[in-house]
Amino acid sequence: ASIIPPGAIITYWDATLTQQLSGSKVLATGIYYIKIGVGNLCIDSKPVDVTVLPVPRLDITNPPAVCEPATVDISTVYSADAGTAITFYQDSGATITLTSTMISESGTYYIKADNGGPCPAIKPVDVVVNKHVTPQFSLRNTYCLNETIQTLPTVSNDGIKGTWNQSSVSSAA
Repeated sequence: ASIIPPGAIITYWDATLTQQLSGSKVLATGIYYIKIGVGNLCIDSKPVDVTVLPVPRLDITNPPAVCEPATVDISTVYSADAGTAITFYQDSGATITLTSTMISESGTYYIKADNGGPCPAIKPVDVVVNKHVTPQFSLRNTYCLNETIQTLPTVSNDGIKGTWNQSSVSSAA
């Protein structure tokens, strides 16, 4: 059973109980107070000695997109402090280790920085590997001498837009 009465409001305060904190996110080590109140009646306030442990620095720069069959080496997209152990994962919980840092499929992968403390940093890296697609066209491929040739389309049957390397075709002799 809860010892907090129904309708109670829990607030967080600085060490002097003079400034209410926004939410419950603590940014620095120190003494904080938790107040529990119902309406305008203060029921109790208790100090909490909080220690904020450092998280290793881990900066990620998402790599530029590549086209198949190229791959992206995600071991080159981060910076961290010297002595920080870096590992690579398929999931945000850092439980499924990547077998290689050479990525051939688009997706979000994760890099974990661990400095030996209890608070590792885990950050995402977004990889884009564009699939190789061969556009399909419905063009006549047989013409008579001096016959007018259809204009080359700028959109393929499968919706791929582009331009032709040779922009016109001639049937003249």
